[in-house]
Amino acid sequence: MTPYTDSQMVIASQIAYLDFDVSMLAGGPRTVREILETQAEYSTGYEQRYAQYLLRRIDTEPKAAVCGDWKIIDVRNDQEGSGMYACLLDTGEENALLAFRGSESDTAENVIKDWGASDLGLLNSLQTPQQRAAEIYTEDIYREYGSQYRNFGITGHSLGGNLAEHAAVTAPEAMREQITQCVNLDGPGFSEAYMVSHAEEIRRSAPAITHAQWSLVGTLLFPLPGTDYRIVSAGTPEKGSGLNSLLWRHETTMVQYDGNGNFRAGERDVLAKAAGPFTRMADRARLLLVPGTIAVSGTLGLRQTLGVQKRQNPGLMNRGSSGEGMADGSGVGFGTGSAEYEWQGGNGSEFFAEIEARGREMKAYAGRSRTEAESISCFTGNGLRIRGKMAAMAAALEADAAEVVQYAESGSSAVEAIQEADRQAATVLGGMD
Repeated sequence: MTPYTDSQMVIASQIAYLDFDVSMLAGGPRTVREILETQAEYSTGYEQRYAQYLLRRIDTEPKAAVCGDWKIIDVRNDQEGSGMYACLLDTGEENALLAFRGSESDTAENVIKDWGASDLGLLNSLQTPQQRAAEIYTEDIYREYGSQYRNFGITGHSLGGNLAEHAAVTAPEAMREQITQCVNLDGPGFSEAYMVSHAEEIRRSAPAITHAQWSLVGTLLFPLPGTDYRIVSAGTPEKGSGLNSLLWRHETTMVQYDGNGNFRAGERDVLAKAAGPFTRMADRARLLLVPGTIAVSGTLGLRQTLGVQKRQNPGLMNRGSSGEGMADGSGVGFGTGSAEYEWQGGNGSEFFAEIEARGREMKAYAGRSRTEAESISCFTGNGLRIRGKMAAMAAALEADAAEVVQYAESGSSAVEAIQEADRQAATVLGGMD
């Protein structure tokens, strides 16, 4: 099939933001143009203006006219539950496009579900409620419509971009082979815990996935390994202050295209440069206490537990990539990049040395961020605000770094104590032979 242009993928994501009366589909699928024209004629306020805006895009932008002929086949509105919203578009010639809606701030409930449970919930998360809802919807789509299509595309903006990637990664095996394109449009990435737990599925899905970033949101957390991560060009609107303008840059209306409807290459703005590494380090800091594991300390009870564990299960002293801790919670699972360490006392020194190195990396980055903040001109109100914001993030990162290093040093002390206890036990037992 001919790949969708970047502009077409963005329009599909914008269709997912369209609130229309789904009873319009009761008599069968309707084209995007039919639904937009109905909205433009009979709706009022924002909904009317939004429909008019999409019609203008379809009528004027390169390669966009075909989007008006797409048909909306199915809608999943879980706004009352997880907050997830998505739709299935028939794009012709046995091709379909699944589009996920992104974060919304129109009601307090949406702020909690989208920005709270789903966006902030991505930190150190194996699966958010909306990711689970997206996974279920993708399975349902393939079960009901899979036989009708040869190829599937998936797209979404902001939180919807993260959901699109998750849908591609967790799609049914047969469907995954039919996913030819998946685009995360300036949405956040994923936690290290997620990447460890889905390592094999990510490896299989990555060749079809593109992550397009043009604002700070697209830099948050980690891009999935093996995917095509692109920094694309976008405008920065005038919104009263430099910080506010940089935040508004995230809108899909800001991205810039070439004459073929594809993204132009771009550079990261100052806020994106600061925010992305900060959230990745924050994710690593939260990994210090993963649900279902224990934090290592130098207590006698822990030393006894791990000592018994090691003697009874000597084969468990390993470093692997299975992503599974001990079933009884007595193992320490820790996501570090593409591998996960499982420590039951055997390679604890190596484990905590790695954690300490990560903490010192955080401290070094905080220092660089502070230096960059100090270089920003403070002779204007905007410069002063941005400088203060970056300095505050650097200070928070330094505090996180100190906690990580302290954790690692405490863990190393615990390992030494355990090893010393083992040596003393071996001496006593040896004398009894």
